[in-house]
Amino acid sequence: MLTGLQIVNELEDRLGYPQSATLEGRISPDTRKVLGLLNRVLKNMGAIEQWPMLRSEGTIITQAGVQNDMLVERTNGSDLLTISTYDTSGFTFEVSHKQWAIQLGVSETPIYRISEVISPRIVRLNRVWIGTTEIPADANDDTVGVTLAMDQYVLPEDFDRPTGEWEDFLSSYHIRGAGPEEFAKLRRSQGRTVTLDDPKVYTVYGLDPSESYQVLHLHPWPQEQTMLQYYYQRLHPTLEHDVDHVLFPQTQLGMIMEAVIYLANRDYEDDQRMQAALMEFMQQFKTAKGANMVVQDKKILTPWRGGRARSVRDIRGMGGARFDYGEFFDVAGNTKLP
Repeated sequence: MLTGLQIVNELEDRLGYPQSATLEGRISPDTRKVLGLLNRVLKNMGAIEQWPMLRSEGTIITQAGVQNDMLVERTNGSDLLTISTYDTSGFTFEVSHKQWAIQLGVSETPIYRISEVISPRIVRLNRVWIGTTEIPADANDDTVGVTLAMDQYVLPEDFDRPTGEWEDFLSSYHIRGAGPEEFAKLRRSQGRTVTLDDPKVYTVYGLDPSESYQVLHLHPWPQEQTMLQYYYQRLHPTLEHDVDHVLFPQTQLGMIMEAVIYLANRDYEDDQRMQAALMEFMQQFKTAKGANMVVQDKKILTPWRGGRARSVRDIRGMGGARFDYGEFFDVAGNTKLP
């Protein structure tokens, strides 16, 4: 694998820039420009093909839902929820419960999210409580059913897309994919109830609160702790150090460099120079797209041998010759010609 420094030096040589000794620390404006363009091309080239070097494996561990009858303090207009000092269930909140869904009472009551775990007995909700104020006076007060569940899981920071098709992402666990709108429609059809069960549907949309990770949503809310493994195509890492490698086949590096040269030459007013670079880049691009990338099994259509054999039997009275006859095409097996 070639390093980013080697490729930058070759690009600088072709662009007529001075050679660089390093990509770290204080570098020249020309080197900074070439390095920035190279990183931009590398991250976008990953969207063209599912390059084997950028294939990775991820794991999601679903969290088991919790259902308990507890004494809980809540005040209308306040976003704080407190486990009463009179509660004897033994349940306490954990830091990991942040962003979990929480529902109090029977079904069709509002579903909240825990936005902050203040202490083992106090959490902050994502919006104020709009129900009746309830503050237990003693241990004999009526308890309320509390359901906690987690249906949102972050994907790796370098996650770009699944390896293969989206519908195959979690198919080994019998979890089918759905678009965000279909997913939301499914949730609405289930009513305002946190339903604990084995997930059947997933979708990917939005970012986590830190805006660093894409979020996977599962429906129904998982009732058990389960490990889900999947394969994905990651974004190309940013080249920052002299020893960083370019994770593409060396046969495709020419195409990458042509794209960088094209972008660099856009700074020039010489339109002929830019067009020449663009034509060379497009030729490299078409060549790369036509190459066979061994990432996953390819589906190949072949003639149905059973149909072919029957066609041969049907014409044995004509001397056993094997040829196309009548309205049927011999090599495809009972496929009528137009």
